[in-house]
Amino acid sequence: MTDTRKSRSTAARKAAAAGEPIVFEFEGDEYQVPPSEQWDVELLEAFEEHRYVFMVRTLLGADQYARWKATGPGGRRTIADFDEFMNAINGVLGSPNS
Repeated sequence: MTDTRKSRSTAARKAAAAGEPIVFEFEGDEYQVPPSEQWDVELLEAFEEHRYVFMVRTLLGADQYARWKATGPGGRRTIADFDEFMNAINGVLGSPNS
């Protein structure tokens, strides 16, 4: 598992250096998020205010967010699903300084 996180962090660093979206897979679907260096300050403020749904929806964009929600069992998602998805995003983004 450590090797996976390391390669994801490396991929995130390479994408950030190239100014490209970071691509990751979750439950067999591919998603893209911008490197944290490209985020609007609005996302940092949302993080500070614990507005995590807003952050994820904004990072993914409307189409990717709607696709993620629709791919849950029965076309819906739970809080546990959201936590797992957010952890996947955090895992791929890592720290901009790492």
